[in-house]
Amino acid sequence: MTWSVPSPPAGSAVDGPRPGDAEDPRFLVVRGYAGTGLTNVTMSMEVAVVLAALSGRVLVPFDFGVDARGGTAPGGRAWSPFDLYDLPVPWLDDHLLDPTPPGSGHLGLTCGSLTGAVLATPASSTGAGAPTLTAFRNGRTADLLRTWSARARGAEVVVQDASSLSFVGYCVHLGPPGSPGRRWLIDLLGRVRPKAPYREGAARAAAALGPFNAVHLRRGDFTDIGFTPRARDVTGAEIAANLAGVLDPALPLVLLTDTDPGDPFLDPLRDAYDLRLADALLSDVRAVGDGTPTTGAPGAMMAQLLAVHARSFVGTLFSTFTGLIHRWRGVAHGHEEFMFTHDEFGSPDHPFVGCRYLEHADGPWSWNRAPLPVAPEALSWMREWPESFRA
Repeated sequence: MTWSVPSPPAGSAVDGPRPGDAEDPRFLVVRGYAGTGLTNVTMSMEVAVVLAALSGRVLVPFDFGVDARGGTAPGGRAWSPFDLYDLPVPWLDDHLLDPTPPGSGHLGLTCGSLTGAVLATPASSTGAGAPTLTAFRNGRTADLLRTWSARARGAEVVVQDASSLSFVGYCVHLGPPGSPGRRWLIDLLGRVRPKAPYREGAARAAAALGPFNAVHLRRGDFTDIGFTPRARDVTGAEIAANLAGVLDPALPLVLLTDTDPGDPFLDPLRDAYDLRLADALLSDVRAVGDGTPTTGAPGAMMAQLLAVHARSFVGTLFSTFTGLIHRWRGVAHGHEEFMFTHDEFGSPDHPFVGCRYLEHADGPWSWNRAPLPVAPEALSWMREWPESFRA
């Protein structure tokens, strides 16, 4: 197989040799964010891909299984995002679902959970990159890559035995906005793509429907446990009123949701829009022609891909499922509005207008300019940021 990993910019590589070097292969063993939803595990896969590309190592993922909501893959095992994506780095599937890292006695690199860590190379931490790194950190103190070279260079196997739940754009620095490091990161991330049958199936469903808008409503455990500040308080009528200001009622509204389609919560949306269920729209294209499974975790990913084709998309804050759609739309269209169904905070200090949190502060990064009243670690997953597709 031919790997398409781009070479890191000067000064950004943290180890060697280049991936796929048959003369001297080295390995990076990375733990996944297992036992959670597909998007969460996918995010930890993306961080692992970046680490492998920067270190020039063959990726050996372990503990990368999706939870029971994803159904079962062929052979009766759990799904993994590694089953569903084309990746730009070489990787081995020998230990994909193993709960413990393979082997023992290898050099380990861990800073606790990578969710609250900043991945910055020595090159991005000095010179022109240093001032923006402080703003990039946004209060986070854990670090990884700046100490990688001294500890790991020359080791045959490096084990990163810490899970991550972070969108790459918020946790990997590599330089100030517009720098070669940021452009390299966006290029690499764009090469992590759902496999062609899924992309093509979603595109066929979108073409059959014609112009449409889409909304993702995360309910489920959000309302059961009060996961977000207003999860139990927001009403369907409030969401419908918010959508009325940004979505054309003349277009069908495709609904992605984990709630019962008959839930009265959805009645205001049914009254205002020609509401279509994503699962129903995808049912005619699930048989993609080559036996590729398209239910469970693959079906959820196809629903996300369908939303990429919408004229406008409005999602749920605190949902990684929404965040990945926002990023894919940014990649596909060159921009994204980052709209959300409702305001979670109700504070004039965090203005919410037209389903958007407005930028109202200064700083080189979008999370500096549109800060939200949560811990800096939570900003790594509660929403996606334009830095994920715009260097």
